[in-house]
Amino acid sequence: MSKKVRNNKFIGAFVNEMYAILLGIGLGNVLFVQQIDLNNQFELLMGLFVTGIVLLYWWDWTEFLGDNVVSSKAEFIIDFLILINLEVLFLFYNKPENIALIFVFLALLDFAWVINYIIQNKGNFIAKNKTWISEKIVALVLFSTLYCLLKFTFSDISLTYKGLAVFITFILVRKLSFKQLKNAPRYSLEIAKTEDYEIIAEINNSYFDPEKNKAFMITEMTEDIILERIHKNYRYYVLRKFGNEEILGFVELSDTVGEDILSQVSWTNDKYKKQILNNTDSLLYIEKIAVDKSYKKQGVGEALYKNLFAKYSNYSFYAFIMDKPYTNEISMKFHEKLGFEEAGILKLDDFKEFKDYQSKIYYKN
Repeated sequence: MSKKVRNNKFIGAFVNEMYAILLGIGLGNVLFVQQIDLNNQFELLMGLFVTGIVLLYWWDWTEFLGDNVVSSKAEFIIDFLILINLEVLFLFYNKPENIALIFVFLALLDFAWVINYIIQNKGNFIAKNKTWISEKIVALVLFSTLYCLLKFTFSDISLTYKGLAVFITFILVRKLSFKQLKNAPRYSLEIAKTEDYEIIAEINNSYFDPEKNKAFMITEMTEDIILERIHKNYRYYVLRKFGNEEILGFVELSDTVGEDILSQVSWTNDKYKKQILNNTDSLLYIEKIAVDKSYKKQGVGEALYKNLFAKYSNYSFYAFIMDKPYTNEISMKFHEKLGFEEAGILKLDDFKEFKDYQSKIYYKN
């Protein structure tokens, strides 16, 4: 199992500071080296346009991306190449064809960045990966088409019209291929505070009715119970949207469910048995996970899990889901969707007031 290190300080700070540096160098080059003609409206507008592009990229990094990357060599290389291409824009600020070609390279790098982000960072805020990838492909197609048109089909038109075509295409790409980045909710998975316990208990208890709820909890919860379990080394995490204190859901974790329980599991195969019984140093037991009913079917449960996977990126997970006398089918399908596999079955004659109890153990490596 590969170990990913979530250390955003270097890359986040490096890229953020580099934007300021390249903006200063770029403007200095335009003003003092290339000596822009301030009386030439075309050059002046293109200079402002290129400066605006760099500022937009800087804005996107600061507002949406910098705090969510997983530091890696691939992330560093892609970010560095993007910065270099943005700097090159200043060298060709008054040459629309060259700008269009640089946009093609930037679109390729944006596409590579998205793929790397999805692979490295299994959480935080990107909700629809396939749509995000599609948006970047659209951007690449549009910029490539623009370059071909300016270079081969409309090579004889005036610089003003070429510049206008570059500007319109860039605006179109921003409208079409940055929706996921702008609209996807950003979440924060935090260790629960004392004042959160009441809400956690309320969310849990709203599902406490196996006979009526399709997704349910089999035990009630109070603040005192939470405190008692914390003293037994259970951990509670809550999910919030950035900038909002409202709790959307919670997860209860422990290092183990207990050997007395695991020894009674009928394992699907020896692989799962060995992975769960012999991997205690990098394995976490998920006792409970629940979403506030007000936010059901809004991707919050998936976001909760993805943030959990990102926080414990070098860990595996397992959970028990009740199958008899009541079947929590919704939870089973949800866990399977997120990559959990059925690893075994636990059968007990009597468990928490349930007769002939049976649950399935789900495991994610």
